[in-house]
Amino acid sequence: MPGRKNFKNFIKNPGVWLWAFWAALALFAAAAAICALILGVLHPAACVFYAVCLALSVYCISASVRPVRALITRCINSNRLLSHMAADYGYRTVAFSVVSLAISTAYAVYQGVLGLIFLSAWYGLFSGYYLVLSVLRAVIIFRTRKSEGEAGDLKIYLICGVMFIVLSVALAVLVTFLIFSGNDSHNSVIGAISMAAYAFYKIIAAAVNAVKNRKYGSFALQSLRNISFADALLSVFALQIAMVATFGGGENMGTLNIITGAAVFLITLGMGIYMIARSARGLYKLKYAGGVQGVRQNMPQSGGKSPAEENDGR
Repeated sequence: MPGRKNFKNFIKNPGVWLWAFWAALALFAAAAAICALILGVLHPAACVFYAVCLALSVYCISASVRPVRALITRCINSNRLLSHMAADYGYRTVAFSVVSLAISTAYAVYQGVLGLIFLSAWYGLFSGYYLVLSVLRAVIIFRTRKSEGEAGDLKIYLICGVMFIVLSVALAVLVTFLIFSGNDSHNSVIGAISMAAYAFYKIIAAAVNAVKNRKYGSFALQSLRNISFADALLSVFALQIAMVATFGGGENMGTLNIITGAAVFLITLGMGIYMIARSARGLYKLKYAGGVQGVRQNMPQSGGKSPAEENDGR
């Protein structure tokens, strides 16, 4: 029994012997490649090497999680900025929002350049929309750094809601005009791929923000989350337009574009109305009831884990 227990502990924590397992994986992978070249890919000997390589790969990756995590933790704790970012969820969210702001601004400029190259009003529309979201995100980040308290956060939330309504109405009018005027969205395969990559990135970022930010009662952070979600909605719509223009899609694609555009309009408009109503209620309570605790009671609170224990995946 003691020997079996020691063996289990060794398998869980091999220590420096983990390097030996990685070396064995490399040797078996090389042997599998040589065997496949000489005897054939489906030869029984090659299949045995494949199975060994698969087992070693699973073990080496799983055994490396703990030491890699410990190494990352030591690196974070050794840097004051990174340790502050790991311990303070709000600070970490703002820091990643700055990175997202840079990416979104660069992508908006890229859309504008495509619009000039292809002389397409669609790209101009998308570029303008992304630029407005970038400016709104920059304003929120700047106002958050000034730490104006509850009233400041609620005003940010209110401004964001108003801008969502303005953007949704403008988007609906322009998209309706472009669709029914027969204005084509000229595109290339590279442009469609870049739109797909951006949409994929924004969808993941929006999903992560939706899961993380709902645990914390900050209206400024929730404004950043909603901007990320609106950005993701438009990126999906822009990707659909680009895919139809690049690869074609039949006679029903025009109807699908109308449906998708209407969905983006309604969701963004609904978010704007909800944010205005919620911020107005909070400001009223702050002014006449001495605080917004009644509003925050309806906001999900942090669970048992501290923000430092949360993992970020942008």
